[in-house]
Amino acid sequence: MTDATKRATFVSSALQLIEDYGFDGLDLDFEYPSSTAQGQGFADLFTSLRSALDTYATGKGDTTPYLLTVCDLQFNSYLMA
Repeated sequence: MTDATKRATFVSSALQLIEDYGFDGLDLDFEYPSSTAQGQGFADLFTSLRSALDTYATGKGDTTPYLLTVCDLQFNSYLMA
């Protein structure tokens, strides 16, 4: 997630899946980042996906935006007692 080239490849692949299978958006499942760099990488991925989905919708003439949801969980040891 911290590699911009890999993020761009992920975004491109995700858009292709939407095109091929007619999905109405994406849901990301991300476990809590273990570093600031991972957190920033996830934020950058989310921003890139939102921008790409909006551009894709505009290009297709869609008036309803594609969904972009996330499940982001953090478990602390005190919660697992």
